[in-house]
Amino acid sequence: MKKIFFAIICLTLWASHAMAATTHEEKMDSLTREFVAHCDGKLPPGITISEDSTRYSINLLEFIADPVAKRYFEQMGQAIMNEKAATSDKKIEIQNISMEKMELNEQGMKRVKRKSVAIPQVTFCLSVPYTYMSVDGKNNPVRLSSIMYRPSPFQFNYSAIMGLGNFIPNIGIGTILVEAIKGLWNYAVGYTIDYGVLGCHPTVTSSAEAPTGAMPLDGDIKMFCSNYAIVVCPDYCGYGLSAYRQHPYLVQGVTARNVVDGYIAALDLIQSGDVVDGKWELANKFYTDLMGYSQGGSVALSTLRYLESGQVSEDKLKRINLREVYCGDGPYSPIATVNQYVTWANMQEEKYRNLAYPCVLPLIVQAAKDAYNSGCMRTVNVEDYFTPEFLATGIIEDLNSKSITTEQLNRKAAGHGIFTIDQMMSDKMIKKNAETGKIELNTESKEYKCLMRALEFNDVTKGWTPQHPVLFMHLDGDLVVPYCNMEEVQKNMTFDNKVVFTDPYEVKKKMSTVWGLAAGAMGKLDDNPDHSSIGVFFYIGAASGAFHDMLNK
Repeated sequence: MKKIFFAIICLTLWASHAMAATTHEEKMDSLTREFVAHCDGKLPPGITISEDSTRYSINLLEFIADPVAKRYFEQMGQAIMNEKAATSDKKIEIQNISMEKMELNEQGMKRVKRKSVAIPQVTFCLSVPYTYMSVDGKNNPVRLSSIMYRPSPFQFNYSAIMGLGNFIPNIGIGTILVEAIKGLWNYAVGYTIDYGVLGCHPTVTSSAEAPTGAMPLDGDIKMFCSNYAIVVCPDYCGYGLSAYRQHPYLVQGVTARNVVDGYIAALDLIQSGDVVDGKWELANKFYTDLMGYSQGGSVALSTLRYLESGQVSEDKLKRINLREVYCGDGPYSPIATVNQYVTWANMQEEKYRNLAYPCVLPLIVQAAKDAYNSGCMRTVNVEDYFTPEFLATGIIEDLNSKSITTEQLNRKAAGHGIFTIDQMMSDKMIKKNAETGKIELNTESKEYKCLMRALEFNDVTKGWTPQHPVLFMHLDGDLVVPYCNMEEVQKNMTFDNKVVFTDPYEVKKKMSTVWGLAAGAMGKLDDNPDHSSIGVFFYIGAASGAFHDMLNK
């Protein structure tokens, strides 16, 4: 009876603090969404701008009484003001409001200040948005946004709980007490972060889907916080703070640099002490696991290539201390992917003929045009690649707005009767063979040759030999990122260290009973698995330790 009573008390406290933390997180998310809305040149509601003959000023009084949030919004505000400064001779000033005054004007938020958030939550981690400097697709300096999830000192360890397998009834009091004691010790004496997870997010078309947005697609990666890790998820250039810029989709080199710059900036924040309560530090043997799914899978592999290319300083490599890389269902070979789409267009089964993600084709063309406009792509226009019917849908304009999600864009194409690649792409890219009646690529056109040249630059399966352990997981039958991408890796690459090629079914066999049940249920492994559901499974597979075990058996 005492155990039951104690468990009820713990659960009640946990639930109440989680609700408070959720309020805080919702406020942060709302403010972040508002603040990044400046990408169209307009300031969002709630930001006061005063202007006289000598200066602009930005007032942060409306924002949360949280020093980390204040620093974040100051950086974003500075970015806005710098843009204004480019066309003005006026002095730039961000009004410095004292925290006491902010708290006085934010009475409703006082009870959920940062320290009260450091209590067990559903994700067992605290979100820390921040900004950092990197480059865009044309190698120009740009300030980008990112989010870091750091562990709460009070938390329950997923691995400790799930690893008990079939002994779930025995979890309760013992695990709760152990983790509570750890939390008290961490909070009072100091906290050591064992390792970092650098997460590369999948394809998005709106800032809301990006890691700093309202509904990030890679939210499952936050579960690593329960294993005493920091989790860093940078927005790719073109989303979040940089939404006014073209996203360099599958332009692998620049995206890899963005990801690494974002991760180093996160380590700087941790070591500076600006994002911690009490004494928190990185372990002496701190290491990093790099991972990504879908577009993130190819970004993870290209990030590995960038780290091993000699372009990153020895000091940064030592700080990152990369251990392993996990890549899931990634478009490692863009040309092979496009070729597979054309092959599918000639198949009788509708599930192959109809493109699952039609929005990726204009993303590819737009990014190639922007990044390689000094070469062959200068001589072609984006519109030349698409049919009048597809252009009439307005999807390209929607992509430029960064406000329409991938799901909405795909539904919009279907709503206009656009399903197949030949309905989307003009005869300068796709043509029908007069003799066979089959769809094929127009390999003689200038548009085709220019685009293929750009895509060839971004095939990460050629021209290098990875030196770190890499695990590739791919669903055979993926209709979004074809399995031929896995085959291109196997055919073209050699490895100086351990490499594993696997699929979700093999991964599930390596999990404990409870992890396997959770992954199968959440990832729909046994019920018509698709690209999205396998993405959920991918992160559970990584968090369960199955990937690490497979690389170290």
